Amino acid sequence: TALPICSLDQDIVDLECGRGSGIGAPRKRTCPLRESLRRGIALVPRRKNSSQLGVKHRMEKMLQWFDELDDQQRNVFLQKIIDRCRCAQFHLLSLTMEGNLHRYCPHNCQDILSWLPPAISLQILSYLSPRDLCRASRVSTSWNVMASHSRLWEL
Repeated sequence: TALPICSLDQDIVDLECGRGSGIGAPRKRTCPLRESLRRGIALVPRRKNSSQLGVKHRMEKMLQWFDELDDQQRNVFLQKIIDRCRCAQFHLLSLTMEGNLHRYCPHNCQDILSWLPPAISLQILSYLSPRDLCRASRVSTSWNVMASHSRLWEL
């Protein structure tokens, strides 16, 4: 029979999914899936038969189809796949995506003030005390520019 991808790490997956007790729970061991990803090799099931060849062919077709989708269609498709995932798949995703989460994002993708219109950003900053405004100015260059706006420093 085929082995689960991360069979030795099932106790970690169980803990992450809330099935572990916490007290007396097994210590985390090195995850073979993480090791295989680090080494660039794939863990494969022990048996190979004609049904696996059919699955491989269907996966190749799905990947070709996915390549033809635009960004919005890809997002919808991925959301539907994520909705069907279980803990083991989320574990794999967390290991795989760890270094790639913001690889192609704009440099300020996590900076909400830079995405807002300037008037709204200034309104938000106007609620800060002078001390907190000085601290905010040290966050980044764009925050420094916004926090230095004369309207914020009027008495």
